[in-house]
Amino acid sequence: MISSIALVVLWIHVVSPNPVPLIYNLGNTDATTPSVSVTTVQQEWTAAEFPNPQSDLDVHRCGRRGKKSWVCDPNGVVSYEQADKLDTIINDIRSRAGCVCGSCPPGRGRYAVAVALVNKLNLQGETPTESNIQIAIENFALDLRQNRWRFGYCQDGIVIVVSRQDRRVWTSVGATARRRLPNGCVRLIYDRVRGLFSDKQYYKGIKEMLEHYRNVLLGGRCGGGLSIGAIIGIVFGVIGGVAMIVSVILCCVGMKFNWECVTGTCIGVCIGCILGAIQACINAIIISICQSVCEALGCEECCEPIECDCLGDEGYTSNDGGGGGGGGF
Repeated sequence: MISSIALVVLWIHVVSPNPVPLIYNLGNTDATTPSVSVTTVQQEWTAAEFPNPQSDLDVHRCGRRGKKSWVCDPNGVVSYEQADKLDTIINDIRSRAGCVCGSCPPGRGRYAVAVALVNKLNLQGETPTESNIQIAIENFALDLRQNRWRFGYCQDGIVIVVSRQDRRVWTSVGATARRRLPNGCVRLIYDRVRGLFSDKQYYKGIKEMLEHYRNVLLGGRCGGGLSIGAIIGIVFGVIGGVAMIVSVILCCVGMKFNWECVTGTCIGVCIGCILGAIQACINAIIISICQSVCEALGCEECCEPIECDCLGDEGYTSNDGGGGGGGGF
């Protein structure tokens, strides 16, 4: 029979708006000295204390009910079902991406994406200034990627950290993954979803980040804009179009006043513009093909005159050559 103390604890757990996991030891049958232990979830974290969703399979550790996952959420920032959906996107990246490490064992070397959700970062005595919080989340994400989790095979790991109380998001990107997901791309994607985090829509914000990352890692363009070839084609097309319009106007004026020299010159210019526009289109197609090959090969030295990373890769660089991006919300 559960004592009145235990019943009170149960009642508090049921009516609490944010109940914590409870573990009861009912092995003691002495009603006068009940043994009731309560396990609370840690609210502030360092990377060293944070659990591993692939190996710490205690039912309460990562909020994943004891199953292996790529999402660790001990404080319930998102729901269990929402974390399942994030796992689905991450597994899709792993299954569809090609080997990015030269040679890859089964299930490795295909972009190891993982998500860490915390209530608050433990600053370990540091003053909670904006600068210290930013440094803390950068180091937290880097430590998970490099040391604590190490899901990557050849620096192809990507770790997203969200700190709810600190209002910070940071993505740590390994050096290999950075070839496809440079700092500029990470920043652009975060800027697109920042408002969702500001509105406390954490699941939706993380989901959209992962979907953008998936698109880029599987060969898509980060900016979603026009390719270099298309831009060049448009520029030359506009120049050619303007030149043709001017030539036609001059031809009409020359024909009206019987300016044979002007008429002949204008016809020549028109023909030249048409041929130039055709050549510009051909050049644009060639450049687009070269650009696609360059990006498919990971922006190495192929097509060197063309800059694959139009968004830039300056800024944050980790001690292993990796990158990252994010910020406050």
